[in-house]
Amino acid sequence: MSMHSKSGKIFFYGTVTLGERGQVVIPAKARKALALDRGEELLAFSMAKDMIVISKLSMVKNIMNHLSKDIKECEKLLDIRKVK
Repeated sequence: MSMHSKSGKIFFYGTVTLGERGQVVIPAKARKALALDRGEELLAFSMAKDMIVISKLSMVKNIMNHLSKDIKECEKLLDIRKVK
């Protein structure tokens, strides 16, 4: 079973089961759609009490770089306002 967003992108790939050693298997359709390869570095973190999010490390790095640039721009604006 898969669900589609209005843009047509798949965002639900089914269920996974937590194994004896705490491992989960990412469904093949998700691995293919997200171009996940063996050995890919992923981050796992919670966004709510009972929610785990898994993301490519490379994606998180990209977001952090973008936010870092935005923060620097905001700091420049704040510095300019202090001078006035």
